[in-house]
Amino acid sequence: MSLGVYGRNDLKSCVPRRCRWRWRVGAIIPDSFAKLSGHIDCRALLTVSLETTHGTRRRSLGLLSTAQIGLNAHLPASYGSKNSEIVSISSRDAAKAEATAKKHNIERWYGSYEEQLADPNTDAIINSLPNGMHCEWTIKAAEAGKHILCEKPLAVSAEECQRMIDAANANNVVLVEAFTPRWNPHLRMARKLIAEGAIGSIQTIDAALCFN
Repeated sequence: MSLGVYGRNDLKSCVPRRCRWRWRVGAIIPDSFAKLSGHIDCRALLTVSLETTHGTRRRSLGLLSTAQIGLNAHLPASYGSKNSEIVSISSRDAAKAEATAKKHNIERWYGSYEEQLADPNTDAIINSLPNGMHCEWTIKAAEAGKHILCEKPLAVSAEECQRMIDAANANNVVLVEAFTPRWNPHLRMARKLIAEGAIGSIQTIDAALCFN
């Protein structure tokens, strides 16, 4: 279910920037996310949300595709995780899936996305497919009973976003967009200070995304 992730099906908080809708500061966020601090791990957003709605236990995640974002970001982050691990990877090319799994010591590999979604030992899927495929495979993952961490942008239109949210709700699974600023402790504090009027009336906000 997407409740608590997108704030009661609030499309304005999840559609891609190209749709020209501003993300609203007041989106509903579960109190349990307050436990996150420092660097935000996208997978932590999913696992903490699962703790809120489905109980506490170690989660088994699968990389849907061999995309570099999965191998270079999600996989390294999983090595230090105490509540989740990446146990499988899939590709439409079986040989590529096998080679990638062996190279990165991933336990299981699949030569199709359908096979991976049918794996009963995978709790959730990290959807790192091309943007135009996010909607189709997120819905299929939800219908297979898998929770989903979907890379940004969530979809390519507001209509696709709503279909994905509806599928998550209908199948009682958690859907999270890998957009970490919503849970960043610095931004949460900024929101608190603004709400309290501690820094006066805000007229404009400038932001920049930077890498070391």
